[in-house]
Amino acid sequence: MRALGSAIFAIDQFRVWNVDQINAYSGSTMETAARVALRVPVFGWFLKDAIHGAPDAKYYFMANLAVCFIAMIYFFGYPFLIVYALTATAVALVSLIILTASDMFRKGEDKDVAPKPAARGGRTR
Repeated sequence: MRALGSAIFAIDQFRVWNVDQINAYSGSTMETAARVALRVPVFGWFLKDAIHGAPDAKYYFMANLAVCFIAMIYFFGYPFLIVYALTATAVALVSLIILTASDMFRKGEDKDVAPKPAARGGRTR
């Protein structure tokens, strides 16, 4: 019975939240992404150690990522590189679109626009 209680506790710790619950929990999208990344079991532990751990833990984290990348190339070969390059291209394109189109989705009155110049008294064309 004790093992069942431990298993239920472990499942409760890694429960999946839907997007509305995550967005209601935090203020910004970056905070939400960070919280979700930190909740992934093995990757989150390494990331949490890199952020809050010893000063040299950042370098071990980067080395672990490099070793994982090299291992994926070793096991899957050239198709992994192609898929990785195509994914990185799509992510870069979407991030450029998001960065440059952020003004398009601004709510409320646009305060950055200069007022129209006043008409001068005299002839108009």
